[in-house]
Amino acid sequence: DIINTTSRIQVECNKYSVDILITEDFKMLLPSYHHYSFSEIGSFILRVKTKEIKLLTVLEKPTLPGRLAAIYK
Repeated sequence: DIINTTSRIQVECNKYSVDILITEDFKMLLPSYHHYSFSEIGSFILRVKTKEIKLLTVLEKPTLPGRLAAIYK
């Protein structure tokens, strides 16, 4: 299931000519996703599933507060 989903996301990545695509579910697992800018790019439904999978691309690097910004330059 994970391999099939990953493969479909890769196809969509190529289709939209973007470097990074993530699912909405993965975004919610990121500890500080609010530091990033995302754009919903589309969605798809796997053949054997009924749940729509929303895809997002990351638009910008995170804006990190103070000390973290210095570390990740």
